[in-house]
Amino acid sequence: MDPVFSAIQHQQASLHLNYSIQAEARQLTGPLATPVHDNHISFSRHITILGTHTFKVKYVLETDTLIKLHHLSVRINLPPIQQYNMMAEGFQCWSTTCEQDASSTSTSISLPVAWVTKFDLQGDYNFIKYPNKEGVVQSTAYTYFRPNDASSIVFLGSLSEDSGYTYWITDFNANQLTFYKDIQGKTVTDRLELEWLVEQGNNEQSAWQTYAQQFFNRLPGSHAAFVPERIPDWNGFTTWYQYYEDVTEKDVLDCLDAFVGHGYPIDVFQIDDGFEQAIGDWLLVDKKKFPRGMKHLADRIRDHKMVPGIWLAPFAVGLKSQLIQDHPDWLVMQEDGQPLLSGPNWGGFRALDIYLPEVRDYLKQVFDTVIDDWGFRLLKLDFLFATAMVPRLGKTRGEIMWDAVTMVQEWTDGRARVLASGVTLPAVWGRLPYSRVSSDAAPWWDHTLLRLAHVRERVSTLNALVSTLNRWPMNNVMFASDPDVFFIRSNKNKLTLDERHTLVSINHILGKLTLMSDNVDLYTQNEHALYASTFPKPRCSMMAMIRLGPDVYQLRYTCGGRHYVTITNLSPNVYRFLLPVDVANTTEMDSSASISTADPSLDPFQQEDPTVYFELGNALYAPAESPSIPETTWHNADLREPLVIKPHMTRTFVLLEKTDLFAGSTGHLLPGNEIASLEIKTGTTTKAITCHIQLSTPRVAKPIPHHLYVRFENKHFDLAHLQVMVDHQPVHHYQLLADAAPFSLLKIEYVPFPP
Repeated sequence: MDPVFSAIQHQQASLHLNYSIQAEARQLTGPLATPVHDNHISFSRHITILGTHTFKVKYVLETDTLIKLHHLSVRINLPPIQQYNMMAEGFQCWSTTCEQDASSTSTSISLPVAWVTKFDLQGDYNFIKYPNKEGVVQSTAYTYFRPNDASSIVFLGSLSEDSGYTYWITDFNANQLTFYKDIQGKTVTDRLELEWLVEQGNNEQSAWQTYAQQFFNRLPGSHAAFVPERIPDWNGFTTWYQYYEDVTEKDVLDCLDAFVGHGYPIDVFQIDDGFEQAIGDWLLVDKKKFPRGMKHLADRIRDHKMVPGIWLAPFAVGLKSQLIQDHPDWLVMQEDGQPLLSGPNWGGFRALDIYLPEVRDYLKQVFDTVIDDWGFRLLKLDFLFATAMVPRLGKTRGEIMWDAVTMVQEWTDGRARVLASGVTLPAVWGRLPYSRVSSDAAPWWDHTLLRLAHVRERVSTLNALVSTLNRWPMNNVMFASDPDVFFIRSNKNKLTLDERHTLVSINHILGKLTLMSDNVDLYTQNEHALYASTFPKPRCSMMAMIRLGPDVYQLRYTCGGRHYVTITNLSPNVYRFLLPVDVANTTEMDSSASISTADPSLDPFQQEDPTVYFELGNALYAPAESPSIPETTWHNADLREPLVIKPHMTRTFVLLEKTDLFAGSTGHLLPGNEIASLEIKTGTTTKAITCHIQLSTPRVAKPIPHHLYVRFENKHFDLAHLQVMVDHQPVHHYQLLADAAPFSLLKIEYVPFPP
């Protein structure tokens, strides 16, 4: 049993509670071996064993009078933890999330940068005291401890996020864990229960499945479970990163026509910020930019069999909006009676107080109009945190966030799907279908100044990728993940070819909703080839993510019945790695330190049943003399030959199963996903052989040649007896390859027909 798990179960813990009765400040402290109490409060700890490796901790506060809570923390002693990593979940979906260790620091935003940019308003910097000390790391809602050289973890997850935000603060120097509840402003008249789960698991995936079951058990009624099969895998387009707030009706229709004209079968077309006259004035459409209104555009989108989507920030109000002029009393107020500044965007914005009946009526009218009158069926709801940054009415910030999501559920259930953004993730787990899991991506890699200033919510492709990777277990377990957009375009884009390919790859592997924001009319041929290779949208099932080194990750997953390994290097350094021989063994911890020189005595063409992977290169690098056909390579993993991955590069490998005729292809980002079926039939009375290939749908029918490689053991076969059929159409370009892989290949070239 892991010593951290054992220490938490048999915890030596102490309570620190600050509260007040009728404005008189009081304090309750003491060890929790037995209940701690005074004349008005009793605080006790209860352990419920769920299994050998799973238990729940419940803290119960009981009072006989009205009290107001200000601070609640429980400090737990741990064994030495310097050889562990800890997951550090950020405050909201934009906040950086990643593993940290004993050398890490949870650092607050730089004060000068906060003063100039007001970016501190997007995080928890103003109500949580950041440690700012090496070896002290904090995480929100959940965390886990993982030994440096293992995949097993000790997982801790709050089951009471509806009562306030939970923080896990680990002091690696003092070997202490603190359970901290953002309880400021909470009033209690009788009883308050705070519960959390502990599980020692073999991997992140199993721990999250247990956590989801316990978390969902506490949700009411129809929201008691998230069923991924009910949430569609969607790809599509958003106007934001192409036009930002300058978007017009003409821009929308031009982009829509471009997708149709190029034959890209996207699922969603989402109109982002810029259609409204001001933030908060959602029903006052800018008639100069959108003369025919929003219903016209939703109808046009639907005519092309796409889901019409629209962006709203329902709780945000612009400083110059008509709403703020007409109803200044609708705003969230500070203790001094002045309206709260809730964020820096649009020159600053304020927030609506969701507990005012007039505000609820107005917002219901907005949702009714957008869904019923205009006809939008995907609502991207942004900046949801804005209404919950000040505790009020006896409720904590976390309670207010929970109530806000409950209102969104009531206004949208059964009418439209919601993509949540700018939100604390536990508030939407199992309650809304889609959620962002990263910061905004950007047509640049990173913002150095903001990174050095510890702006965890900064707009950055690197920042987005790090959080998307580290939040991978939430997808299809807690909700459907949106990793924000990818960029393929070369115009208005500072990302390198490798960085673009990395963003496309990771988003499609880990996202259930994958949007882009390019004008496809401006694509080069290679850019068209890369985008076309994302259809049909892959439906990946993650097995594990192994952290090979600082910002170097190995993803193992299945898709379409095949096993894949993807290595992504977000670091600025070259990294050497080995392909796994046993891809199903997710406890195999690869390391560059363990790499030795390949064994020259092994002949790749003489081995029996070698472990072979196929790799398709980056389509953006396709040579001019062979446009749109990326480099193809076969790798024998048994040789233990080190491979190299450059900074910001991603390489994907598909394992070639010995029982599968498929041996590689160039038509899909994840090779093989463009093939629905593949079989070879031999004649019973003749020497004829027919190779039947059925392509997957939806697909893009562009005049781009694709190659398919088929395992073909008969090296002496006469090609004159072969017939190749692709979608029941004869194909005449094929050849036998004897030396490309450890087995003979039949290389078939075809151009996909319209489905």
